[in-house]
Amino acid sequence: MANTLEQVQERYQNISSVEPLMDALRTISLGSWQQAINKRSHLTDYHQELQAILSHLLPAFKALNYKKEDIEKLALQSQMEEESKEKVNLLIVIGSERGLCGNFNGVIAEKATKVLEANSFDLNDEVWAVGSRLDRYLKRYGVNPSRVQRFSASSLPSINDSVTLINEILINIDRFNQVTILYNNYLSVTKYVPIQQQLIPFHFATDELLDENFIDEPIVDSDLISLIQQVAKQLLVFNLYDFLMKSATAEHATRFSLMEEASQNAERLLAEINQEFQALRRQIITREMIELAAGAGLIKS
Repeated sequence: MANTLEQVQERYQNISSVEPLMDALRTISLGSWQQAINKRSHLTDYHQELQAILSHLLPAFKALNYKKEDIEKLALQSQMEEESKEKVNLLIVIGSERGLCGNFNGVIAEKATKVLEANSFDLNDEVWAVGSRLDRYLKRYGVNPSRVQRFSASSLPSINDSVTLINEILINIDRFNQVTILYNNYLSVTKYVPIQQQLIPFHFATDELLDENFIDEPIVDSDLISLIQQVAKQLLVFNLYDFLMKSATAEHATRFSLMEEASQNAERLLAEINQEFQALRRQIITREMIELAAGAGLIKS
């Protein structure tokens, strides 16, 4: 009986030592979750500024009789190049750098295999993984990424992570037919859904920017092509960073929910163990009293 009591005490101490860690992880996840939501709101303001710049540049191109398709192509290339015969598709899958987020990486890795099995992708196409934890999950599904982009495990993805990926894409732009992004989109604290969105070919958000009555023809002293390329690159960086932040929001919201459930479960276990401990103590005291009474001849042995 004494050994059983010691075991219960040890279980209680073990769970008590882990509970503060779960509380700390819950608090950190909550802060990162809210920070990701705030950053996404700032991205919306930045996107509106870029759209305002485009509204001044595109009419100048139209005045030179450029078509919308020509402008979009110029935005990614210094000159109108011929189509390459050996272009491949690129799938960038966004996951996490850390664990303790349930099946977050498993869901997106499974979705990636389904996307690769679709008609638009074949064996020659490339897969890039964002997040070293995701890389392990993809390999479990038989997908070996040709590039793995790692980011900080202690903070949210930075704009530099997006810039690094966009620069790598633009360097190899002549090799890619299309670039698709796959990520877990945040819906609520306990819900996310895999989303597939196209990053390249590059398209302007709306045709209103090319409307004849949208704005008077501007006077642009700098090189129009250089300007449109800079704006287009910023838009690509913004779009990819927005995908990274949506994924990070879903990741930290999921981790917060799991840590919240784990903390509640730990509290319940501690309460149950405490009840078990008190019951064992009462049993021990009762048995000792019976043994004393039997030794004094008050009751039959």
